[in-house]
Amino acid sequence: MFSFFAMMRRIRPRAFAGKRVAITCCSALLSIASTGWAQDRPLQWVDNTGKYKVEAEFVRLDQNQVVLKKPDGKELKIPFDRLSRESLSQAKSLGANANPNKSPGSSAAAPASGSAGGSEPIQIPLDTDAKQLVDLVMRELSKGNSIVLWDAMPREYQKDIESLVGSFAKRVDSRTFDMLRKTRNTLVDILKKQQKFILNSSVLPIPPNVAPEIDAAYPNGVAVMEAILSKDLFDGKRLQKGDLRSFIDTYLRNINSAGDTLAASLPSDNPFRIEYEKSKSLGVTTANYTVNQTSATQAEVQFEAPPQTPGATPPPIRLSMVDGRWLPSDLSRGWPQGMQQANAVVSMMKPDQIHQIVSGFLFVINAPLNNLKNSKTQEEFDRNLLELQDLLQKSAGALGPPGLGGPGGPPPGGFGQPGPPGQQGRGQPSPPPSGNGSNNGAGSTSVAD
Repeated sequence: MFSFFAMMRRIRPRAFAGKRVAITCCSALLSIASTGWAQDRPLQWVDNTGKYKVEAEFVRLDQNQVVLKKPDGKELKIPFDRLSRESLSQAKSLGANANPNKSPGSSAAAPASGSAGGSEPIQIPLDTDAKQLVDLVMRELSKGNSIVLWDAMPREYQKDIESLVGSFAKRVDSRTFDMLRKTRNTLVDILKKQQKFILNSSVLPIPPNVAPEIDAAYPNGVAVMEAILSKDLFDGKRLQKGDLRSFIDTYLRNINSAGDTLAASLPSDNPFRIEYEKSKSLGVTTANYTVNQTSATQAEVQFEAPPQTPGATPPPIRLSMVDGRWLPSDLSRGWPQGMQQANAVVSMMKPDQIHQIVSGFLFVINAPLNNLKNSKTQEEFDRNLLELQDLLQKSAGALGPPGLGGPGGPPPGGFGQPGPPGQQGRGQPSPPPSGNGSNNGAGSTSVAD
């Protein structure tokens, strides 16, 4: 709630000076066109485990997901990698019919290269020289392919991260994921339902001169927060699988699309939009950095000073060659010890203890959250917001040992009833689970919302 409001206030930022690298990373927020086409009869859709199915009409393809409409009118958004092969093929076929000029694999809403889990890996030859690698990374970032930062890492580093995330997900049981997902859904509901109270709150005052812009951009700001708080983050079974690339790629692309829409909804002279669009156009033809390779294994990247603060040249980023890849030297030096410490923390985590800590914290804040959601007057909303603010300050350290902020969560989208028994699947990310689950640390996969 508070971080969302802070983001909305920054729609008219006070300074971007000295943040060229951060702005470059923000270039990941590029648009992915969406297509729309509705058909008039329900079809059967099955998840990738074969366990869940739903009868619903096809509406459209939206980024890396299919949008369906159930008989009761409720819309479902189901990521491609949550669908069975047959249902994915059905979605792409219907999407292609909606856009006759596009083939199923080339639909603007489908993943790049037609892959169900996201774009194909960006090919980076080993032992590429430092300038070639930096140019390639900057070029891909300028096109919105943030996943290049993953593809540029040595495979051993990728395996380390996948192993760590998988171990974490196995130590958080399904009950914990369920609780986190429900709280996430409550937060999103508050942002959507209580726009008027949020924008007029005396607890979170908005300067009058920016109020109209924030009001106009508010729905798109909520969409960005909803993408950031993706249900996929609470999908334990998917995280346990270990293949993080498709997970990260889909997650970033969803944020990209929402961020692009938010920027487009702002006035053309809005500082945030200007910087955002400038970062999108950033490419290797822009002379804003130089690369100096000092040896076969060492190099430096020097970014120019931002135009707003001439003379404030940022320090160079030092790179080192590791397993044929160029990495920031600070990262490569601290990697072994950092991974060792992280794995030690995860190995000490116990599902029951984690559940006790998380449930205790959520028990404290869920009452004021629900009160916020159900507030009927501005006075009531502000009173409940102050109560929540006070509780959060008092509970700042309630989450205990480091690492509890890790991934996990509910399955994306929403299938209805389980399919035929006995069709156990490998499952995918389970959203913050909802309800009963086992204590074995393997989050349950409920495709329902």
